[in-house]
Amino acid sequence: RAGEIRARDNALIRRIDAYIQTHYHRDLNVKMLADMSGITPNYFSHLYKKVMGVGFTERLHSLRVAKARELILHTDMLIYEIGHKVGYSNYSYFIQVFKKLQGCSPAELRKNRKIKL
Repeated sequence: RAGEIRARDNALIRRIDAYIQTHYHRDLNVKMLADMSGITPNYFSHLYKKVMGVGFTERLHSLRVAKARELILHTDMLIYEIGHKVGYSNYSYFIQVFKKLQGCSPAELRKNRKIKL
């Protein structure tokens, strides 16, 4: 039936998501993951969103920001180093994405962490 996800497609996307969770810090993109999956980029994007309930880019950002948050709160690494470590080569973009998802900048998060300690 139309609209149903085949078990094979579901398994494929779950495997790709596991790969993303392990390699989130690398330069990942839809074309690369689609090529790995043997499907077109458009179909990959469609299938990924259908199976995961969220688009690839949104998923990647949320994984990266969650890891960055962890590093900000539990290490003394510099913010730009953290951004780079979680996969953002552009510092400004990292700050922008982090603020959008967390509601504060990495520096504000770290400052508040120090206040609470």
